[in-house]
Order: sequence, then C-alpha cells, then structure tokens
Amino acid sequence: IQLSKVSYVAANAARRMVTGVTHPAAMTATPDDFTSTTVDDVSSLYYEMLGARMHVFLGGSLDDATVDAMRYFVAALPAAYGSLMCVQPYAPSAPARVHIDMPQAMQAAVSMMMPAIGRDHPDYIGLRLAVMALGGYFGSRLMRNIREEKGLTYGISAALLGSREGAYMEIGAQCDRSYVEQVIEETAKEMSGL
Repeated sequence: IQLSKVSYVAANAARRMVTGVTHPAAMTATPDDFTSTTVDDVSSLYYEMLGARMHVFLGGSLDDATVDAMRYFVAALPAAYGSLMCVQPYAPSAPARVHIDMPQAMQAAVSMMMPAIGRDHPDYIGLRLAVMALGGYFGSRLMRNIREEKGLTYGISAALLGSREGAYMEIGAQCDRSYVEQVIEETAKEMSGL
C-alpha cells in the first residue's frame, strides 16, 4: 500500500539522494522482503544486535524475590555473539531534482531533503529549533505561508533527522500537481527568510 502513495515514493527517492543510493537507510522494503523473512532471520538479528549488549532496568517498589527472579530470567537467556554494529556515514549525491510519474495518483508529493550538521555538532540543537520554526508545528512559517495564506496544501512539515550515520533536514507536502513549482519556490523563500 505504501508503495502506491506519492508521499512515500517521493520521500524514498529523496532519502536515496541524501543518504547515498547504496546506504542501508536508502533501501526500501518490498512485499517480497517481508514474505521471505524467516524465524531464523529474526532470531539471528536478535543475537547479533541485542543479545550481547542487553541491559535490564527495573523500577518501582520491587521485593527481593522479584529482583532475584528477574536476574535468574536474564541469566538464562541464550548467549549471543553480538557483533558491533557498523556505522556507515551518509554519502549524499550531488543536489538534483527527481520527477517520478504516478499517473494513478490524485495529487503530487513534494519531498525535499538536504544534508545537515550531525548530532555531535555544537549548533545541532540550534538548527533543530530553527527547523521546528520553519515547519515543525501547525503555526510554523511553512504552514502559515503555504497552507494558510496561499492555500497550496493541507499541510507541510519540516524535521531535522540525526543519527550516528549523519543528519539531514526533510520537508514534505502533498498538493495538487499544478502547485508543485509554487510549493518549492515558497519553501525556498521561507528558508532564505529564516
């Protein structure tokens, strides 16, 4: 179902460009990926990613018998080899514009992404607040201009997404096909103004 939605398809195309086309974050799951997943696949993922680094935190008013029972339970879990996760930095493509034709769709989706400073940068929190002012809530600059004043879309949003691999800003909206260029232009104006 998701693969038939313009917003999902547009965001996936933009994500491939901002993370790098071969990056794991750029991969799109297909129905075959889900139907071919086995119990052994899930089990091996658990052992690889969670088992060796699992921590258990208990909270509340617990008696000694409950704490002891939990220790016994955790100690009885099978050992895992727990390989370290490989952090693969994003490798953004050169700035580009991609048009994906979906003739069956009733409207268009605009998905814009750009690389950003990482979570460990001292200005990351400041940028996060600026992106929130741009499009992170109903009264944001993008919503006020593009939705309320110009009536180009029912909604537009912006977010700053940071991970160990890198960070990027994402802006997304759905609109009538005839408004796509205007949505892009007005978004660029709001970014420049901010």
